[in-house]
Amino acid sequence: MDLVSRRCRRTLRRLRMTHSVNLLPAYYAHFFSGFSSLRQLDLRASMVDDTAFAAIGRSCPCLMELDASRTWMTDVGLRHLSLVSDGEEEKERPSCPRLVRLSVSDTRVTPEGLRFFLRHHPGAEAVDHEESLHIFDDEKGLDDGDDVGEGEDKGDFMPGWNLTRLSSSATVRPMSSSSHYQVVTLRRPGAGCLSRALRRCRRLRSLAVTQPGLRDDGLRAVADLGGALSELHLANPEGSMRFREGVRPILQSGCGARLRKLALEQFREVDVGVIGDACPQLRHLALSEIG
Repeated sequence: MDLVSRRCRRTLRRLRMTHSVNLLPAYYAHFFSGFSSLRQLDLRASMVDDTAFAAIGRSCPCLMELDASRTWMTDVGLRHLSLVSDGEEEKERPSCPRLVRLSVSDTRVTPEGLRFFLRHHPGAEAVDHEESLHIFDDEKGLDDGDDVGEGEDKGDFMPGWNLTRLSSSATVRPMSSSSHYQVVTLRRPGAGCLSRALRRCRRLRSLAVTQPGLRDDGLRAVADLGGALSELHLANPEGSMRFREGVRPILQSGCGARLRKLALEQFREVDVGVIGDACPQLRHLALSEIG
């Protein structure tokens, strides 16, 4: 790795360092300083912490894609990828301004951290995280009328405008040791959260909601997307949604016309005939725990 750092630091464009757990986190902070031409970086399941992401934010202005899933990243590390202190006066400047594809699933990153990142990267297209839908929760301070947070500039605040995937799913997160993970019960999605998210993310292609809390009336916003959606995954652990009243109207509204992947879990009944008629381009259908 030292040889790569010495010889390729200024010219390397792609770097893959997955499942790297044999080096101390402090090493990466030194290693990543100076990769000024790096475009793609894959750090999946590596023992990389916020200090290393601070070095990446300072040294990788051309970075466009970053996979930091199952690392030790927190909201602090995500902030380093948005703003970095410059000089002794500690003035903050944008970091990684070209970053448009980011994966931070199975980390300690929260929807609040994602919201901060998206405010400084409004052109981001893909942000993979199990709670990305909850960027638009009521408790986040988004106002239904203006769609901005309290005290924030209405002129430039457009989080998630270009996002193509949103999710509200259960996950595993790292504990104190990198070899131990725990299942975390996440937030319950509401109708207002989903409606605000879909109103902003008009380019949405993939939606996964497997956490409990969503009802039939909350699914109406999905129908408004028309034929934009290509992947839909819904789980119904509390029985609060019904196929005929909730899912069928989505499929028959035009949303099913371009749907290529559909997964339904824990519904009491599913009409396969309706799915076949409404989804002519469907390539993958998964039905589990039906009945």
